[in-house]
Amino acid sequence: MAKQRQWRSINDLGSTKAFESKTQREFPENADEIEMSGVNRRQFMGITAASTALGGALGGCVRKPAQYILPYVERPEDFLPGESRYFASAVHVGGLVQGVLVESQDGRPTKLEGNPRHAASLGRTNALVQASVLNMYDPDRSRGAIVDGTPTAVTDALHALPSAGAGTAYLVSGTPSPTLNSLLDRAVSAGAAVYRHGADIAANQEAGLASVGAGHVRPNYDVGQAKVLVALDSDFIGSGPNNVAHAAGFAAGRRPDDGEMNRLYAVEPLFTVTGASADNRYQVPASQVGEFAKALCNAVGGTSLAVSGGTPDFQRWVEAIAADMTANQGRSLAFAGERQPAWVHALVAKINDARGGQCMTYVPSATPQGGSLQELADAVTAGTISTVVILGGNPVYASGAMFDVAAMLEAADSTIHVGFHYDETGRACSTHLPEAHALESWGDLQSADGQTAIVQPVIEPLYPSISPIDVVAQMVGESGTTLELIQAFWRRRAGGPLFDAEWRRWLHEGVTNVVAPTARPSFSWSGLTGDSSPMPSASSLEVTFVTDSKVYDGRYSNNSWLQELPDPISKLTWDNAALMNPLTARELGISFGNSAEPTDGDRYEEDLNIPSTLRGDLVTEMVTVTVNGRSLDIPAFVVPGVAENTVAISLGYGREWGTVSTGVGFDAYQIADDGEGYASGVSVVKAGGSYKLATTQDHGSMEGRPLIREATTEEYASNPEFATQTIFEGGPELMAAEDLHSLWEPPNVRDGQQWGMSIDLTTCIGCNACTAACNAENNISVVGKERVLEGREMHWIRLDRYFSGDPAAPDVHMQPVGCMHCENAPCEQVCPVAATVHGPEGTNDMAYNRCIGTRYCANNCPYKVRRFNFYNFSRENDHRNPLLRLQKNADVTVRFRGVMEKCSYCVQRINGAKIDAKVNSPDAHVADGAIVTACQQACPTGAIIFGDINDPSTRVSHAKALDRDYSLLSWVNSHPRTTYLARITNPNPELS
Repeated sequence: MAKQRQWRSINDLGSTKAFESKTQREFPENADEIEMSGVNRRQFMGITAASTALGGALGGCVRKPAQYILPYVERPEDFLPGESRYFASAVHVGGLVQGVLVESQDGRPTKLEGNPRHAASLGRTNALVQASVLNMYDPDRSRGAIVDGTPTAVTDALHALPSAGAGTAYLVSGTPSPTLNSLLDRAVSAGAAVYRHGADIAANQEAGLASVGAGHVRPNYDVGQAKVLVALDSDFIGSGPNNVAHAAGFAAGRRPDDGEMNRLYAVEPLFTVTGASADNRYQVPASQVGEFAKALCNAVGGTSLAVSGGTPDFQRWVEAIAADMTANQGRSLAFAGERQPAWVHALVAKINDARGGQCMTYVPSATPQGGSLQELADAVTAGTISTVVILGGNPVYASGAMFDVAAMLEAADSTIHVGFHYDETGRACSTHLPEAHALESWGDLQSADGQTAIVQPVIEPLYPSISPIDVVAQMVGESGTTLELIQAFWRRRAGGPLFDAEWRRWLHEGVTNVVAPTARPSFSWSGLTGDSSPMPSASSLEVTFVTDSKVYDGRYSNNSWLQELPDPISKLTWDNAALMNPLTARELGISFGNSAEPTDGDRYEEDLNIPSTLRGDLVTEMVTVTVNGRSLDIPAFVVPGVAENTVAISLGYGREWGTVSTGVGFDAYQIADDGEGYASGVSVVKAGGSYKLATTQDHGSMEGRPLIREATTEEYASNPEFATQTIFEGGPELMAAEDLHSLWEPPNVRDGQQWGMSIDLTTCIGCNACTAACNAENNISVVGKERVLEGREMHWIRLDRYFSGDPAAPDVHMQPVGCMHCENAPCEQVCPVAATVHGPEGTNDMAYNRCIGTRYCANNCPYKVRRFNFYNFSRENDHRNPLLRLQKNADVTVRFRGVMEKCSYCVQRINGAKIDAKVNSPDAHVADGAIVTACQQACPTGAIIFGDINDPSTRVSHAKALDRDYSLLSWVNSHPRTTYLARITNPNPELS
């Protein structure tokens, strides 16, 4: 079965030599190899001796700092040094409320895992939640109160706050805290007003539902029960509210081995995680998604709205999706992204009312109600508001160019900011109060499905800090600690004679027995309508503003883990850019840049008539993007999958505050109107000059060798063994196992428990949760933009993203790649000091204190999964941020300069489970599921399975026995312990 070629970038597609041997450039991103032509034997031996000496200098001659271990004088009760303890809590990160289990090592929170008892978590997390533990150790977090520029004791500043009443306004974010909401209601009763601002508000969705009579509710989707899913500019499994539970439900409906396959359609202006996972994807500008929603609502909802700009292809897609939803009546769901205006959300509510059935319910929203930021500005200007209290958020930075928030605050008599950072907004206010991290304070949170969890502290506050609950309680005259305030609220709401026992159970399990009731609102569809926007053109472009997958709206831009995490689609790190389609770039005369390795191919030139000198993806041209008279200079970056005549720009960058965030990227808020997700009538012209972007899309390239095996449900049914029979276009033929011979003796049959992994590409969505979890678990260092540009990022899991098909509107394929733990490991054979060895249980182990840094193992690894510490990254990071040492996992060695490192299958977790088995099991047998690697535990879709491959009853053995199982680069004969399940898609035949 021949498949389309998979390519990583424009430069990769442009090369006609992609399938030729490139051994002379095996590691182009790390260093230039020496040209051996004309080198005699004496010179060669000198070069070899010099490299060995350099390896010794980098590895063996590094002296690790002295460390001292001191015993407790008085050890806390029930506390065992070195033994992790876990506490159930909840966090609100990126608009998502998620129940978590917080790992605490010797009193230090080091890792977050999903709480299996919490419906929005189900034991899983996403990348933002995994990285949120680092926020607590932020070197720039606020360390005290500041009043009129003078440091002040927090308690003094708190007690000096004015009383809530007429003339007081609270500007809140979207934190869904029932206790905070009740206190805000008391403030409103006293005459105060509440206004809202932030990317986590979901204001367009709320306004759309309110317009059809739904009131203040939020939709609750049962994605796992749906057979047809339609994402209208919505990243509902990647970054939307409740995305972890949605991703889990999406994966539950994709079991090709059992004959269960849902179908996902995506209609969007640029690739999202959801769009990359879609079976069928329709690429349209953001302004035209509403037209599609109107046409789909007409087809399934019985409306007769006027639709403009419908092409034959447009109509074909609408008819096919409508027919599919009708055929799956009651099990079809549509989603609208927050970027879309309120009327689109109203149309989606109508579509779900007609086709959603029991997959669709509504719960009362716990997001605070209130006016908009514009209404607050008008009230301040009119003089009806004199005191502004900002509870979280950073509106001075993240409010767009619609009006000057700093000037509005200057016009108020008194301004109070409660924030985690003394940032742009804190400096614009007369009083700043430090906000405690979620791991340091008490609270309560209601998730999108209506379930409530109690937030409990795991550590004493690192610095004096308070909660927004404390601030509002002080202003309404309520006394007591944060804990007392929360307990008093829940005692009133759900109390009884056994409340104290219930409270202890809530804290232990991480969830309460209080769940918001679900109901179907009394909709009124008579007011359904919709606007129309002109189709963008080369002379009048459209800009789409993106809530970033890593830094969100900028609130996480000072988190170095997230800054260095490659974007799932563009693979950009430490930057944002003006993303555009290759066709749009050609029309604008914008070059594609110069790659690290120029190519001379003509394949892509034949497709789009692009001169070979304009290909590449590292150095790009600067452009000026002008929206409504406001301009921004930003680098252009060509990314397939962006709608034609559209430019997409991530928000949250270009800040002038923060050790990490200062100078990173470009501030798109300068040209964005608050609350608007896209703008028309945009011009883009060359600004002159160039800019170097750090993108990892070509790092670790396997030079065109067949990697991802994929088939449709029909192809899979006709040939179940396709995964081991595939011949890729231009690629090598796959040889049978009996034709492969090793240079060394084959491994003996290994007895006992042997560990291995299976990764299901059908359910992998490329969300980066595994990479972020691996960072937190294994003390992986951040290296910075300059080192990423040199190909020296340290991530142990590389999430490869490939395109295939039409360069202007391609398909996307995702594949996480870590150490394969090969049985015939090529790295082990070439290490001169046996630093990388084969363990008795089949793992490829590293002895860091033996490594001398020759990097022979990396050169011999066909998977490009080994990382070398060129610098003492850990020491440099700890020097910049001493607090970072508190986050380190004490179970994992902190590596130093000059050693090679890579995925260890979380060997510390393996050994921990083995110790527990020896204590608790007569035969010391580790039960299936007792070992859960960090990547496996975080994965929201459960795509990663780990366990004993010698036991046929384990889940990993069952996965490896499937006909979809295949080994990456199997003809190398390395016998990897990590194998993949080929990806199965379920496209609509009408849209082939």
